[in-house]
Amino acid sequence: MRSSGREIFVWSRVVYCHRHLLAEELRKSYLGLAALPPRDSSPAADASFDIEAGAAPGGSSRIAFGKAIDIRPSVAMRKVSARKRGSKIVRLVDPFRKREIQAESGLEEAVALILIARSDLREIREQQRPDVAASSKARRYFVDFLTVDRDGRKVAYEVKYAQDVEAATKERLEILARDAGDSFAAEFRLVTEKDLSAVAIENARLIVDCGSDADLDAQDVVRDSVVGQGGHTTARRIGVETGLGARGVRAAFALIQSGLFKPARGAPLDQDTVLAIGRDPRAS
Repeated sequence: MRSSGREIFVWSRVVYCHRHLLAEELRKSYLGLAALPPRDSSPAADASFDIEAGAAPGGSSRIAFGKAIDIRPSVAMRKVSARKRGSKIVRLVDPFRKREIQAESGLEEAVALILIARSDLREIREQQRPDVAASSKARRYFVDFLTVDRDGRKVAYEVKYAQDVEAATKERLEILARDAGDSFAAEFRLVTEKDLSAVAIENARLIVDCGSDADLDAQDVVRDSVVGQGGHTTARRIGVETGLGARGVRAAFALIQSGLFKPARGAPLDQDTVLAIGRDPRAS
């Protein structure tokens, strides 16, 4: 049996102000509108930039060039509550898809960060329930995350700590796969902490943090500096060649989410991580 896949979205809009918007407005009052530094003002080739690598998305940053962006509310179909091992209520901002995402444990937060940083996902929804017949057990269940890739393929994720995985968890996924059908998800996955690596989590945290700068002007300059080049580069080199310094480094990390830059799988992100230059996604 296949569900109709109907979902209700509440589109009331809230304004998410970049944490340094006030600082930027004050700077404009005294210095006029921000201007990107000219490309011939690059620092020395061995320059090292303070990018606060690994800072949490809610942490502070010295970058003060961000824009205010509109963030849509969470689409969770039920309220999360702290009640289990590792429980905590977390409200993340996805700066790329411009949506709030809720998580109810440290493990869910880690999974959410990794999903947010992925370049192949068009949509991430949390706490979703399939639209199935009232008699189906699947009607009682919510999946922790439902993703939609750029081709429209949906994947459902159940997130559990390994020692909390029981036969009932696997049975629930089997019931969802059987009763909800492809209209809800093409694949149902169980994710535990054993499926994640510390490097993947910290890389995702850095990408999301840099994306939260909302420094679109710097990102445009970085894009223009590598368009049509191909080959490889590093964030440090981008900071030097664009003359943007730390802004360029952080813009490069943010653009990993777009697919413009790709680090080697499993490589920790820092200023000297080799990044493959991909196709500008805006040209697609």
